[in-house]
Amino acid sequence: MSGDSIRAWRYLLLAVLTFLLLGADMASVVFAKILDGRSASDPRLWSTHWYASVGGFVCSIVIWSLWVSVLVAWSRKRSVLGSLISGQAGSRAFEKWTHHALVPWGGIALALSWGAAHLGTHPEGAVVVMLVALVYGVAFVVAKKSAPAILALVFLGFVL
Repeated sequence: MSGDSIRAWRYLLLAVLTFLLLGADMASVVFAKILDGRSASDPRLWSTHWYASVGGFVCSIVIWSLWVSVLVAWSRKRSVLGSLISGQAGSRAFEKWTHHALVPWGGIALALSWGAAHLGTHPEGAVVVMLVALVYGVAFVVAKKSAPAILALVFLGFVL
C-alpha cells in the first residue's frame, strides 16, 4: 500500500469515527428513557421527569467528552488533526483516491452517512437531509474549501 493510500484510509477512518460519535450519542437517549421508566423502544424523545432529562444530558456530555478526546489523540498521532477540526476527512480521503478535487466528496459522504442515519428516524426528512448535505458539499468546493465559510453556512442552516 502506498503512502497516499494509507493516508487516504486514515482520513476515511477519521470520517467514520466522527460519524459514529453521533450514533454513540443515542445511548444518552436510551439512558434517559430508562431513567424515565420507559422502554428504550418508546418513540417519544422527551423525558417526563426532570432527572431523566438531566441524566441523559450528563450521559451525552460524558460520551462526547470521551469520544472527542479519543478522536483528537488519534488524529494527532496520525497527523490528521486539521481534517478533524475542519470536518474535511471524508472529502480528503476520496480526493486522494480519485485525484478529483472539484467533486463534492464531503457532501456525498455526508449525504450517505448523515442522510442514511435519518432514514431510521424519519424517512421523509432523510431525502431533505441528503440534499442539504450535497448543497453543503457543493458550497464547500465553490468556497475553495474554506471551512469557516461552510461552518457559518451550516450554523445558519441549523439556526434558521
